[in-house]
Amino acid sequence: MLGRGSGSSSLRDNKLEPLLQGIQPEFTSGLRYSYRPYGIFEKLGIPGPKPYIYLGTVGRHHKVYYEDDVLSAKKYGKVWGTYEFRTPMLVVMDPEMLKTILVKECFTYFTNRRNPGDILQNLINSQTASKPSKGQPTQGLSDHEISTQVTMMMFAGYETSNITLAFLAYNLATNPEVMKRLQEEIDSTFPDKGAVQYEALLQMEYLDCVVNESLRLYPPAGRLDRVAKETVKIGDITIPKDMLVMVPVYALQRDPELWPQPEEFRPDR
Repeated sequence: MLGRGSGSSSLRDNKLEPLLQGIQPEFTSGLRYSYRPYGIFEKLGIPGPKPYIYLGTVGRHHKVYYEDDVLSAKKYGKVWGTYEFRTPMLVVMDPEMLKTILVKECFTYFTNRRNPGDILQNLINSQTASKPSKGQPTQGLSDHEISTQVTMMMFAGYETSNITLAFLAYNLATNPEVMKRLQEEIDSTFPDKGAVQYEALLQMEYLDCVVNESLRLYPPAGRLDRVAKETVKIGDITIPKDMLVMVPVYALQRDPELWPQPEEFRPDR
């Protein structure tokens, strides 16, 4: 019995061994591919959360991304590295570095944003490039589906304006003293419900302060990004060519070092 059992086990091992030997190179290559980009920030001496295989640091997000940026800034400082799946992304909140990236060297090294591709062309390609399989009809998007998507994109373009006005109304409603002062400025600038003139609007300093403070607390875009055209060194940080550089706008505008009591709505800042 034992002899037959051992022989059977040996036979199974002999059959599995070639299969395992065939799988091993692909498995090893897959692991190398998965981990290949994840060591770049460690080499550059830049801190950041440890990435998961394939998911990068996206798998570590416990909140919406801009709230996660606030927590990461408290933990790692003004500069840290993250990974959007396998794409390295350098996060910069340091004001001096941002002056270089967005102003001083903008047209030299950081002109481009990442290119997501032409969405309209992608929709057309989905219609023309789809191939039927096993006698089934082509499953590409129809003309009606494409026009529906394009219409949705046109209306979605108003979303940032709608959100900005909604948060502005919220801030005024929760701060009645600010609303009263703003109302007084409006009444003095346009008495007797006079016509609104552009030149007069430019003189309304408190209105400008109120809108800017609302945008500080609730920016329409929580992040913006640039791509390094060439390898460049800013201070002690080396940014390799093609590195995605991200500015966490939401976290930056709630930095207590720049804005005392950052959670408060204070137009007089």
